[in-house]
Amino acid sequence: MSLLHVLQTVALLFAVTLMLHVLLCRVTGGARFMPKGVVLGGAATLALLAYQLSALRLDLVELYLFAAAWLFYLMVLINLLNSVTLKMLAYLHAAPQGSLELAAFDTAFNAEDGLLTRLEMMQGSGLVVAQDGGLLLTARGRALLGAIRLLGRPFSIEPGQAS
Repeated sequence: MSLLHVLQTVALLFAVTLMLHVLLCRVTGGARFMPKGVVLGGAATLALLAYQLSALRLDLVELYLFAAAWLFYLMVLINLLNSVTLKMLAYLHAAPQGSLELAAFDTAFNAEDGLLTRLEMMQGSGLVVAQDGGLLLTARGRALLGAIRLLGRPFSIEPGQAS
């Protein structure tokens, strides 16, 4: 199969999957954006594999290109949505006349508040639990950390070391 045909197939499947992801998030809401995207991308990859097998051909390059493009899309979008800079811009945009004193930014985005918000999110996700005045890593948190360590192992990167 030619490279052009592979790229056309990947682009078409990506566009269809993207439209389904947008539709799914519109219907069910934006919560759990990433899990929905991972499941949908996985289903699309399996559908592509099933199509290839039904046509009695297996094109690993096509499968790889689609999966890599889909994960790249998810990573870029989720990082943009979680950008502190963009959150600050949205906070400023929501202010009356788009203007705020610097002290208002300090109150909204100081390091302690950001840390507490992040810890609350980790507790809400079940990654840590508060116990005896401290935090305890849950099995879910250990599993996530293990998966990230496994992904970084070929690159000799531990979580928190990548730059």
